[in-house]
Formats: sequence, structure tokens, C-alpha cells
Amino acid sequence: MSSVSNDRGVSQLAAVNSTFFHFIFVQVLALIWAFLFSGTAVKDLFEQLPKSWIGAHNLYNALYLAGSAIGYLLLVYSVLLVLAAAMAIYRLAMIKDPADTSSS
Repeated sequence: MSSVSNDRGVSQLAAVNSTFFHFIFVQVLALIWAFLFSGTAVKDLFEQLPKSWIGAHNLYNALYLAGSAIGYLLLVYSVLLVLAAAMAIYRLAMIKDPADTSSS
């Protein structure tokens, strides 16, 4: 398997390994983001600020929206990576051994 390479000279086994590593890395990053974003320490801090500090509250709202967007982006990207990993396995399953001379 490691001797069969694609158009760019990368072995198919290395391509599947890198696809799975990337998938796992993004999944872990999405989980860490979800755990950190679900905490309420920053929200509680901003709620303790005086209501006259409207700029701080606007900043918190903007950061909250940006954090939500990043979390959603990580979710969608990780679902797409599941499809990419499945396609990589499918490509790997279609490979024939170059040393195999039988036609079946």
C-alpha cells in the first residue's frame, strides 16, 4: 500500500493517514472551542460591569457573535472532513497491488 502513490507522488497510505489526522485535529479543536465557549465566566464578568459602559457590552456582543460563527464554521468543516475521510478510505479500497499480476 505504501508503494502506490498518487499524481503528486504521495503514497495513498500517507494521504489517508494525513486525512484522518486532520479530521481528528479539527474535531479536537471543535470540542475544545465548544467547552471554552460554553463557560460563563466571561459572561458573568461582563454582567458585573456598570450599565453605563455600553462599549464593553457592545464588545461582548460582537465577540459572542464572532465566537458563535467560529464554532459553527468548525462544525460544518468537521462534517465535511468526515466526508473527505470516507472518500479517502474508498480510494484506498480501490487500489490494486502493483505486484499482483492476476486480472481478477
